[in-house]
Amino acid sequence: MDFYRINEDYNKFLQKYEKKKRGITKVPNIRYTDHNKFAFGAVMQVKGLNYYVSVSSFNKRQEANLLIRVPGDKEEVKGSLRFNYMVPVPDECLEKLIIKDVKDEKYRLLLNKEYQFCMDNAERIQKKANKIYEMVTTNRKQVLTDNSCAFHILEDGCREYIENCLRAEKDCCNPNKQVLSSSETLKQEMSGHSQEHQSVLQKLEQNKKLAADQNAHTAGLHKGGNGPVK
Repeated sequence: MDFYRINEDYNKFLQKYEKKKRGITKVPNIRYTDHNKFAFGAVMQVKGLNYYVSVSSFNKRQEANLLIRVPGDKEEVKGSLRFNYMVPVPDECLEKLIIKDVKDEKYRLLLNKEYQFCMDNAERIQKKANKIYEMVTTNRKQVLTDNSCAFHILEDGCREYIENCLRAEKDCCNPNKQVLSSSETLKQEMSGHSQEHQSVLQKLEQNKKLAADQNAHTAGLHKGGNGPVK
């Protein structure tokens, strides 16, 4: 488990996918003016898909979140993990957040404290993730369901993204990949072009022969002194 940045294109895809299926989306934005949002995980797995929970600056206690506390600090609550907004993410759409590479010293210190809390409470976080997932997917509380991501829809969207975007991208980047349907289509097109080419050549030959016959006929008329051909 670690801190990760989620690919922005994938995040936008999930937002559009959920909105299309549900009418709204609860997938949080990840781009902000000061610091982009990041996530912790994987906090749970559902049918091979790993879920990641957003680390948020939201600092009020709610049923579906877990406050990040650092005892002894002047401001003990640093933020929260908001499980009603967690999302499934393919490994290819994750980038590990390297805390030591963060230039802003104050922000780097905050990240270290949040990371330490998450690692110290990893088991608790996983249990909370599973609990909220079960509550939302069984619609145990309508108000919670309404204010949460539609997890089953996001899982369908994740699989669609893997199939149509990630695998298609790999196929394009692999010159040795044999795509039979495309290969057969290409053969058919080449065969069609070849037949068309042969047909054009035959017509050209016929036209050349006809032109030659007409020239010979015209030359014969001029030679016989009958005047111009009308």
